[in-house]
Amino acid sequence: MRWLLLRLITEMSRHAGHADIIRESLDGKTAFELVALERGETRG
Repeated sequence: MRWLLLRLITEMSRHAGHADIIRESLDGKTAFELVALERGETRG
């Protein structure tokens, strides 16, 4: 059961990373930039 749970977590994190790479290539923003926008922070 532990192996199965670890495998599921590993696969989910791998695919989430792939989706993030695709999103970055489409909109050009990194995850850090999106979090800053959500919080209303600006970089000066």
